[in-house]
Amino acid sequence: MTPGEILRDARQRIADPAHWCRFVLGTTAEGNPTLRGAVRFCATGSLYISENLDPGYRMGEYYNFLTQAARDLFDRAPTYVNDMLGHEATLQMFDRAIALAEGETE
Repeated sequence: MTPGEILRDARQRIADPAHWCRFVLGTTAEGNPTLRGAVRFCATGSLYISENLDPGYRMGEYYNFLTQAARDLFDRAPTYVNDMLGHEATLQMFDRAIALAEGETE
């Protein structure tokens, strides 16, 4: 998958607020922290799933685009955007990262 495809896949997974979370990579329906088998994901957790990576594994170029998007829009790191600025800001960050990855920015 290209960086843009990975970012699109991760964004789609958390587009519905019912499938998004804060402060942990993912949770069960009951709110218990987990990644494998989770039904809610933070931005980073969703990227791990899109790339089928285990937590702690070094992410690829797509994470650089997400980091740049977070800085461009909010002057913050992706985790801060997800955990402190909320769902809408997280989706905006993904949209910007996708545009960067696909060369659709000025």
